[in-house]
Amino acid sequence: MPYHLRAGLQKIDFKASRLACKVGLYKVGSKHFSKHFVEITENQLIIITMKILLSFILILGVAFAASAENDRPNEVAVSVKMVDQSKALFRYKAEPEGRVMVRILDENNKLVKRHTLSKSNAFAKYYDFSNLEPGTYTIEVFENQVQIDRLTVNYSSQEVNDPVAFAKVDKTGSNAFRLLVNSLLPSDFNVQVFENGLLIHEEKVADVTGLERKYRFAGVSPMARVSFLVTNDAGFSQWVNVR
Repeated sequence: MPYHLRAGLQKIDFKASRLACKVGLYKVGSKHFSKHFVEITENQLIIITMKILLSFILILGVAFAASAENDRPNEVAVSVKMVDQSKALFRYKAEPEGRVMVRILDENNKLVKRHTLSKSNAFAKYYDFSNLEPGTYTIEVFENQVQIDRLTVNYSSQEVNDPVAFAKVDKTGSNAFRLLVNSLLPSDFNVQVFENGLLIHEEKVADVTGLERKYRFAGVSPMARVSFLVTNDAGFSQWVNVR
């Protein structure tokens, strides 16, 4: 005759803050049985319960961190636009969590430019297309070797007749500059300043025919290339390289 083992919880006794769990093992069809007793104190039961809860919380934390890491690419805002006949302004609008790599591909999917940046804050940088053929280019953006965006930019070398306006920058001291802008008609001007291609200052001035600004930039290397880009809402655009 086949035998089956069946485990059951027989009795729980609370005496003097002690928990006694009596587990009986029975043989089916027989009146004989043996009992094994396992005693667990109330404090031990609390400790076991806390360990289980802590393990569960740890698992949830790891799962949440993995989910946040996977969602990171969707949070990053990246943009690019032509700000001059041959220059595109690239903006990274989030705080990078690692190295940022930018790859620029032509219409044949051939790599024409590659640049890696280590930044702790949001940043902007311009890319010069003047030595490339006119056409549509793809910009791939990677963070920690994971692609987070893919953008396109159209570059045309066609000459554009700018409205009558003029911008001039003079160096007045160590990391000190003076900007002069004149225009025949009132318009909104945008001024951007770059150090070795990286945006370090930007401001907008509304409805003026001219402006004069003095700047002093702390922390700019004496050997750095400083450039000003002045544009307005009428289509005027002028780059001024100071050094």
